[in-house]
Amino acid sequence: MKRQYERKLARNGAGILTTMALVLGAGSAAAGEVESYRVAAIKDSAYGNLIMREEFDTAIERLERRDRKGLPGFYTATNLCVAYIKTASLESAQASCALAVDTIEAVVAGRSRIDSESELKPVRRYLALALSNRGVLHAVSGRDAEAQADFEAAREIESRLEEPSINLARHSASLTPGG
Repeated sequence: MKRQYERKLARNGAGILTTMALVLGAGSAAAGEVESYRVAAIKDSAYGNLIMREEFDTAIERLERRDRKGLPGFYTATNLCVAYIKTASLESAQASCALAVDTIEAVVAGRSRIDSESELKPVRRYLALALSNRGVLHAVSGRDAEAQADFEAAREIESRLEEPSINLARHSASLTPGG
C-alpha cells in the first residue's frame, strides 16, 4: 500500500497543484496587516475542489473525517494545512503542515535509495511546496526564523517553483522597516 501511494505521488506530478494568494486581514492572526503569501493546495484530490471554491469549513470537516478514518496522507495533510491557514486556524494548521512535510520527507528518503533523479523530481516538488506552505504558517504566526528556513529550503529543493521565491521575497520585505 505504501509503495502504491508513493507511485501515485510520482505519477501525478505537477498537474494537480494549484496556488492561492493568502490574504489575512483584520480579525485574523495578522490583525490589521495584509499578507500576500502564496499557498499551494492539491486541487484534484482530498477535497481540493472545495478549497479552490473557498469552501474551507466544508473542506476541513470532510478532511478531518477522512483523517479520523486513518487516511491522513500527504494530500489530506497538505489541503488541511492550506484550509486551516486560509481560515486563520493557525494552531490546527501547525499539525497539518508538519504532517505534510514529514510525510513527503519520508517518501523522498525512502525513494532516493532506489529511484533516479528524474523519478524523484515530482516528489521533491511536493516537498518544496509543503515546506513553502509551512513557511507561510510560520510567517503569519510570527516565527520569522522558521519561515525563512522553510522558504530557503523549499527554494533550494526546487529553484524553478515560484511560490518559495515569492514567499521568501515577501517575508524578507516584511522584516525590513517600511516593508
